[in-house]
Amino acid sequence: MAIDELATSPWDSPIFQPILHEAGLAAQALCVGLTTLRKANYQQTERYYGGFFNYTIGLERVMKLTILLDSLVTDGKFLSDKQLKDSYGHDLSKMLNAVREIRAKLDQGEFRWQLPHPNIIDDAVAFLAEFAKTTRYYNLDVLSGKTPSLHPVARWFQVVGKL
Repeated sequence: MAIDELATSPWDSPIFQPILHEAGLAAQALCVGLTTLRKANYQQTERYYGGFFNYTIGLERVMKLTILLDSLVTDGKFLSDKQLKDSYGHDLSKMLNAVREIRAKLDQGEFRWQLPHPNIIDDAVAFLAEFAKTTRYYNLDVLSGKTPSLHPVARWFQVVGKL
């Protein structure tokens, strides 16, 4: 959809509701993920799995929505589904880099918050990107006889928890 297809009022635009719904879905997934992680403990590792799962889905959706909206503003149209999949897939690290580039183009004086220190965010996002692509299947891999990667909860504490 191109920018010239927008109605005079954003409320009448055919893209307003999908943008609003996607933002709401991303917000819900982020909220559920963070709430679940906050309640997680080593005796209830399923909470880590649920938290990581929802949080990665929320991050992916909010970052893809950011990339799509930037494309609309910059190029006058959204990226196609194929372009989005080919460029990013489920790679949260690639998406974060794209969002950083988008953020760098904006007026820095308008920001109410800053991104966390790169050493912390990069390690956490690398873990979450790995989880989104592969380690979310850890338990199914164990059950189906596939050689599993490092247990995701152990990996979280190894990579991020130390920070």
